[in-house]
Amino acid sequence: MTARDLGPHISEAPSDFEFFQLVRLLTRLAPFREPVGRFAAPGEESVRFGGEPELSFPPTEVRGLELEVAEGPPRMGVHFFGLIGALGVLPTQYTELVRERERNGDRAMGEFFNLFQHRLLSLFVRAWERSRPGVAFERGDEDAFGRILMSLVGLGTPGLAGRQAVKDQALVYYAGLLSQMPRSSSALEQIISEYFDVDCEVIPFA
Repeated sequence: MTARDLGPHISEAPSDFEFFQLVRLLTRLAPFREPVGRFAAPGEESVRFGGEPELSFPPTEVRGLELEVAEGPPRMGVHFFGLIGALGVLPTQYTELVRERERNGDRAMGEFFNLFQHRLLSLFVRAWERSRPGVAFERGDEDAFGRILMSLVGLGTPGLAGRQAVKDQALVYYAGLLSQMPRSSSALEQIISEYFDVDCEVIPFA
């Protein structure tokens, strides 16, 4: 199942998703937008975060998701890592004040707090991504772990990458077997058999 297959479910029940996974899916659904936590303008990012001025205990990480936003990215309301709300770091009076102002049609104070919450959560997402090489790989981004794996198979410098008849990703996939010392016939059998999808037997020299 792809991110696009999950699109309808994301819009109908965003709170069913874990926060980081939802951000990851939204980023994949909008490849023309920039991932959060970099240096792009907020209007160019894949999602916009905001806190919810609620004092009840939150049952989920995600409060809601507004996909149809005029001239901007989707807006995600969250229950954690914020300034206001039941789990916010500011005193409860600030949440009550935001709620009172929003009831009177004034969203300025809440949006001011959201300026900080968006950036804090964006950096939180980026820190999460740094410890998960798969996220960088699916975007085609270069990361430190990927460079380490390329070095294990002898392709760690730009002059060596992309010059083999076999794709670099295939060599990285078998890095564990290729880097074993001493070389073994069983490892070679496993690589050839799986990569070419054929039965293989390595017969050593007598």
